[in-house]
Amino acid sequence: MFAFWQIAFLLSVAIHNVSEARNLPAWVNKHRNGLPRMITATNPGFARATFAVTLLCAVVTIAAILSGAGSLGLQVLCGFALIMCVNALIPHLALSLWLRDPMPGLVSGIGLVLPTGLVVLTKTYQKAALSSEQMFTTVPMIAIALLIGLPLLLRFTR
Repeated sequence: MFAFWQIAFLLSVAIHNVSEARNLPAWVNKHRNGLPRMITATNPGFARATFAVTLLCAVVTIAAILSGAGSLGLQVLCGFALIMCVNALIPHLALSLWLRDPMPGLVSGIGLVLPTGLVVLTKTYQKAALSSEQMFTTVPMIAIALLIGLPLLLRFTR
């Protein structure tokens, strides 16, 4: 049953990223003057970057399912789930409210990614599939590393 939620999270990320790849560049151009400079989705490689993130999530999900409790794969998947849950709230929900225009990926982020990501994190904790130390130190550090790596991925895919 746990693998079901891990796969559901992967599918949620895929749906979310397709929505972003298709619609975010036009939305960013529309709101260029109201957005912080760090919001960039207009380079030609943005769709490739979203594909790469989805592919990474797929590899990590398979590794987590195959390697099980306590594994690096599960730690990275939980880090991925954590950063994607944060992503659903900031920037998606925050910018949508601020600009009064739904950001592409808002519905899939709040409706799919956030709930499935939270279920993966909650079930991992409840099943003690990762130690408390892993859940509260390693997983957030992995999430931060993924966040830091995103601008590098965007530059690489230009």
